Amino acid sequence: MQIEGIDHIGIASKDPARTRWFFSSTLQLRMHGEESVPAQQVDTVTWSSTHQQADRAPLIELLVPSSSESTVAKFIAKRGGGVHHLSFRVRNIDRAVRELRGKGVRFVTDTPQPGINNSRIIFIHPHSTGGLLVELVDR
Repeated sequence: MQIEGIDHIGIASKDPARTRWFFSSTLQLRMHGEESVPAQQVDTVTWSSTHQQADRAPLIELLVPSSSESTVAKFIAKRGGGVHHLSFRVRNIDRAVRELRGKGVRFVTDTPQPGINNSRIIFIHPHSTGGLLVELVDR
């Protein structure tokens, strides 16, 4: 398995409008786009620092639940927001999943799912990481 780097940090906010304003206006980060991910019941907004190329820079991904039943909505209800997950970019997600399963790593789903920007994603279960939700993304 080859980790190419940090892809993004997923954050959940009790006040998404204020968070959007803060990243865009106060910090003046460059917004890359907005996208819905129906499979995850979430809408996303992504930013990076203004001096980095979007395909190279780790992104900040704001997660806005599109359903009160989504895992992000439940996370916000329980924790009030904050860092939701850390995402690593991998070259071949299917190979990464096979290799990690061989090491006893558990995943939230059985197979990779559709993510933003035509990516494929899978979340590693927090029990395998010591409590942190980790995502693998293959762009």
